[in-house]
Amino acid sequence: MKTGKCKKPGSYAARNKGVELAEGDWLIFTDADCLPDSKWIAGIDRAVGCWGECKVICR
Repeated sequence: MKTGKCKKPGSYAARNKGVELAEGDWLIFTDADCLPDSKWIAGIDRAVGCWGECKVICR
């Protein structure tokens, strides 16, 4: 996991900064007011394993 600082205000700017800093195979976002289930990323991993390469998974 990597964190960074974004000088420009707003969620769009923050997401763009996250894309700029990303180095892994996946890029996963959630809203600041969400508390994902502890198995959330494992569920995404299973879905990708079943469906192959994915561009977007929404719930």
